[in-house]
Amino acid sequence: MILKNVYPYNFNQNWTFFGFKKRLSTKAVLISGFQRNSIFRGGDYLHKNIWSSILFYKI
Repeated sequence: MILKNVYPYNFNQNWTFFGFKKRLSTKAVLISGFQRNSIFRGGDYLHKNIWSSILFYKI
């Protein structure tokens, strides 16, 4: 959603994530996937494509 009257206007962005979640053990979970950010910049959009992986581990 692009909000024109809400602070901070310059940092509004939309993002989409497509990936997978894999349980590695009872304490560890891996989430990995593709993220596309679309940032509105003065009448145009800046698109960033990112592949990210996050490992969650319960102590």
